[in-house]
Amino acid sequence: METKQCQNCQKDFKIGPEDFVFYEKINVPPPTWCPECRMIRRKIFRNERQLYVRDCNLCKQKTISMYPQESLFNILCHKCWWSDKWNPLDFGRDYNWSKYFFLQFRELMFSVPRVALVQYHQNVNSEFNNFISDCKNTYLSNSAVSCENVAYSMAIDKTRDTLDSAFVKNSELCFENIDSSDNSNCIYLLKSRNCLDCAYLFDSVNCTNCFMSSNLRNKQFVFRNLQLTKGEYFKKIAEIQFGSHEISQKLKKEYSDMAISSLHKFANLIKTTNCVGDNISNSRNIYRSFNVYNAENIRYSTRSYDTKDSYDQRAGVNGELLYEVMTPGYSSSRALFCTYGEQTSNSNLSDWCHNSQSLFACIGLRNKSYCILNKQYTKEEYEALLPRII
Repeated sequence: METKQCQNCQKDFKIGPEDFVFYEKINVPPPTWCPECRMIRRKIFRNERQLYVRDCNLCKQKTISMYPQESLFNILCHKCWWSDKWNPLDFGRDYNWSKYFFLQFRELMFSVPRVALVQYHQNVNSEFNNFISDCKNTYLSNSAVSCENVAYSMAIDKTRDTLDSAFVKNSELCFENIDSSDNSNCIYLLKSRNCLDCAYLFDSVNCTNCFMSSNLRNKQFVFRNLQLTKGEYFKKIAEIQFGSHEISQKLKKEYSDMAISSLHKFANLIKTTNCVGDNISNSRNIYRSFNVYNAENIRYSTRSYDTKDSYDQRAGVNGELLYEVMTPGYSSSRALFCTYGEQTSNSNLSDWCHNSQSLFACIGLRNKSYCILNKQYTKEEYEALLPRII
């Protein structure tokens, strides 16, 4: 175990033996910033919620964008960016040995076109969303995957007909669900799962027809934490005027007070082994990570699933050997210090590159290999030049 002082916040942080093994495996030096400062640095690159109307720099049509009109970036609408009307290799340049590398990379970043919104794969009628994939009829939601008829939500996966929810998966007909999964026809659920026809529940599992209750397990017809018969329960429910705004406000206040006074687990860990963090399920060997599922050997990460052997990453899906990456998309491997893109492997410092491998400091490439600063090289030229740069 080694203790270092963060070069950003000046606080001490520790690097464990398993960390050194990982850094050696991917051939990078140990970090000089603490985990929290590294996380903040990554999130600077991700604007989820603030959207603008601006012109596409190619077709000149209005488009929804996470970049304002006055942005220095070269912004294209989704249709133009994915078209054959421009070639990212046209922006390639030789490495300048007399110029600081990051100045060269910065110039490339401001010249190569960037897509207005991060939307993966096929999305239908979902223009007003950022960081989504395979969604239909989704509105003002971010970080949504395989959703339909979802609005005003975030970090929501494989869910339909749902509003105003966050960190939810495999659910339908829900409203105001948070940190929950596998629910149907439920409103105001927090840290609950496998529930049906329930309202105002906290930390409840596998419940049906329950109302304003907490810490329930495998229950039915529970009203304000009292067990009732089926007839008694529905009589109580019929007496509540759910259509009244005044009653709704009182119920929300009661729900908030109930959740605060209820028993709270130290962490929301479900089917996990050797995990430290919160909202982790079906995973093993997770450390200081949050909102992770179906993962293994993940540290210092958030919002990741089906991923293994990765550190300091956000929104990795089905990836491995990822390090200091933001939204690497699907099926990326050995991607270091990269942002956006997907199915990118053996690449460093690349941004919004797709289906590519062996890239260094490239932006916007698709189906390419052995490129540096968007310039194409042969395999032999690439392998000879890259060690001289890094």
